[in-house]
Amino acid sequence: MVYDNLCNAFESYIQIKQLNGLGTEITNNKLIELLKKCTRSVIILDCKHLLNRLLKSTALELTSGRSNNVEERRVRWTTYFNIKSWFDNWERDLLELGFAEVDSEGKTVIPMEQLEKIINIDETCLILDGSKCNRGGRPEITFYTPNLPNLGRATIKTSAATTMITGSTAAGEPIPPHFQFSTTAQSEDTQRVNIRMSTFFPKIIGKFGTDCEKEWPVTVAMNLKGGMDEREFRSYFLNSIVPLFPDAQDVPGKRVIMKVNSGPGRMEIGFLAEARTLGFIIYPGVPNTTAVTQETDQSYGPFKTQFQKNLKILSDSRLIGYYTTSLPPWMVGLVVFGGTDLVSGVVVPCSAFEMGFSKEQNCAVWEKCGAAPLTRACLQSNSQVRRELGDDDDATNTAMLHIQESNNVSTHFLSRIGYNGKVFKNTIKKVNRKSVTVRHSMERIAKIQKATTHGNLFHATGGGHLTDDDIFWLLKRRLLKHK
Repeated sequence: MVYDNLCNAFESYIQIKQLNGLGTEITNNKLIELLKKCTRSVIILDCKHLLNRLLKSTALELTSGRSNNVEERRVRWTTYFNIKSWFDNWERDLLELGFAEVDSEGKTVIPMEQLEKIINIDETCLILDGSKCNRGGRPEITFYTPNLPNLGRATIKTSAATTMITGSTAAGEPIPPHFQFSTTAQSEDTQRVNIRMSTFFPKIIGKFGTDCEKEWPVTVAMNLKGGMDEREFRSYFLNSIVPLFPDAQDVPGKRVIMKVNSGPGRMEIGFLAEARTLGFIIYPGVPNTTAVTQETDQSYGPFKTQFQKNLKILSDSRLIGYYTTSLPPWMVGLVVFGGTDLVSGVVVPCSAFEMGFSKEQNCAVWEKCGAAPLTRACLQSNSQVRRELGDDDDATNTAMLHIQESNNVSTHFLSRIGYNGKVFKNTIKKVNRKSVTVRHSMERIAKIQKATTHGNLFHATGGGHLTDDDIFWLLKRRLLKHK
């Protein structure tokens, strides 16, 4: 009876820690310390032996493994309630804006011609640094003589960074990449581009908003830091995205949804008004949840793996041939798309872009996230989505209630018979239901006006597009106040 309750308290404590996003605190040494605190008031025993016995008794429910490092803010934001709230608003907006319809079974369906008009873009930093070719897994084993110098593997070392921004449509078409280079030029008149970079830039095939498939160019731009700011994001939108959809208009059936993250420029009111006029709906996801809800973030995984492989091929060939190890930023296209190195003559056979953004890969990541087609798949299949009591009326909530009850009963029993049961007492976090204001109400507009970040805006609206009428009501109020 005592041991059974200790098992229940032990198991439910670990489960609640995991549900609350604190699973990294459950280590072997910490569990031994907890067992010492729980039992030392009654008996003296080998707590390591007791821990092993408890782990064997709960082996059907508990497994061990290494934990990934995740930023605290991502753990805090990536909740079932937040993402479900976003999906509810996403579904409503798809229907209102003409991207979806309800079928005979009552399900929201997005027609294929509308999937072509739903896109997701994201940016990533590319560094041509051979010393950081970490592709995952264990390093290769090499053989050496211990009584001779072992210098390690020589690599290319550079600090030059380039930003790449790309993505895909929900129909699987890759968005032509855009490269943002850094420059020390003080004005646009003195900016220079190495014409040889075009050698490595292929045309991207896609239909997008046209009648048939066409070839689209890779685009480039530059600024001081080689990254995206408000000015560069607007320029990218107008020069690289808008031309893909020449038929876009702010009418049902002609609009384009652009899913974005919480980067710079997305909340600039002038940009939003311009985008809506052109027929583009700017739709951010839940802040700090890109690893779960943004399709392009998923595509960057296989892309970066192949990128590092290509960089290693290039790095090794230059070092073996005693060629210069300097890789200027304009050669980034060789590593991204593959091709022949103009210096060493080595062929980089695989395209990292094709590996990460092929049609098959793009369709797979859209299916995994569940935004289009609308399946809400990430809510059910992604283990990074944190659950809370009261976030839904489903089997998971029933299981959480059972875990909480087991913890309450078992820790109370241990305390009653002289053990320190409070050591294993824990409480599952309950959902913090933020009040979401009524659409088009003055209260909602006032809350939006106070929002200075995407997080504030999400708490005010529960998720939704930035080209909403309430945003422009806010602009009108500001103009009237100014006058």
